[in-house]
Amino acid sequence: MDVNKRPTTKAHKPEPTIRELGVRAKRSTVEKEPLSRTESEFGYTVERTEMVTRGKKEETFSGQVSEEEFKTGEWIVEGSERDNLPDKRDRIAREVLREIDSFEDAAAAFLGAYGESPLLISKTELGDGFTHYRQKETAIKEDLVDVPLFIIEYEFGRDAESGRELVFIRAMAETKRGRLKLTFTDASTGIFAQLKELAEITGKKGKARRGGILVPHGLRFSEYLYSSDLSRAVSEKEAYELREQGKTVEKAKTFYLDTRGE
Repeated sequence: MDVNKRPTTKAHKPEPTIRELGVRAKRSTVEKEPLSRTESEFGYTVERTEMVTRGKKEETFSGQVSEEEFKTGEWIVEGSERDNLPDKRDRIAREVLREIDSFEDAAAAFLGAYGESPLLISKTELGDGFTHYRQKETAIKEDLVDVPLFIIEYEFGRDAESGRELVFIRAMAETKRGRLKLTFTDASTGIFAQLKELAEITGKKGKARRGGILVPHGLRFSEYLYSSDLSRAVSEKEAYELREQGKTVEKAKTFYLDTRGE
């Protein structure tokens, strides 16, 4: 009887051989340890935000590549091979993008790649189709003088900077430049005061009117002299004295709804 041989029983399994231990250790390392390599190890350097992830496979051994390929990293796309991968996000060809030099070029490039015409943002779900003009942009009111104007709606509020009460107006006009859909504000003794009075009058009769007003002749205006130093209108005499002091006096306009009939 060989005294060096250990008897095997159901209660005691034989110890694994050195070869078996080595195979198990190798398999455990491949299956459980994540791949950890830097970009420099693969021979290229890119900005992290520009890395393409489609060429990257699972970072644990899945059985789809051999253990040798996994250990050497040969299955990872490298260098120039990576750069040649088609990027589905770039629907417009790079050579076309390089040639874009105008809005027309940009629109044509988009149409060619996607088969859709460009949209004006005001006509999308993001906008309402109206152009907004701020309080200081009085030039737009010049375009509304003596042209048909329809006030769709209006409401009162306050200027965010000065706290001054004003009226917000949404309207459509047939101007010399064509049909115009716009919103604008007014805080003067003209349009603001007129709509304020109209709202008070109609409010006493029931529900205050907040729009639906046709103004066949649009706006009219009156001119006056204004001093930014005094922050008010000034007379001709005051304007003369201010100018003598080297101060600026400018001509300004107050716009009104033209109440003439058709």
